[in-house]
Amino acid sequence: MRAIQGLSIGRLADAADVNVETIRFYQRKGLLDVPDKPPGGIRRYTDTDLVRLRFIESAQKLGFRLGEVGELLALDDGRHCRGTALSAVACLAEVREKIRSLKKLERRWRIGGFGAAAMQGRSAAR
Repeated sequence: MRAIQGLSIGRLADAADVNVETIRFYQRKGLLDVPDKPPGGIRRYTDTDLVRLRFIESAQKLGFRLGEVGELLALDDGRHCRGTALSAVACLAEVREKIRSLKKLERRWRIGGFGAAAMQGRSAAR
């Protein structure tokens, strides 16, 4: 990944495909640092901030709550304790179970023809 240095908050939001207010929200929650503002200048974000922001978004899409995302980030920051590590293991197990369940649902859907029946029902309703 090429280094992206000195991004404004707007450019960071664009790069992560989120709203500026989303970044500010994560900052208020302590999930994303607020960079120092130089005198007369604007705050600048780094590629590390972009990676972190993308991780937060990905974890949320997988169903992690913000508190759990914070615990996972603490592991990466080196601010974790044994309880956080155990919580991360439990979260990983939960994600793996969701994946298994989704794969099982997909197999049932394909084998049972539910997909074709649903599509036919949709066509008939139009």
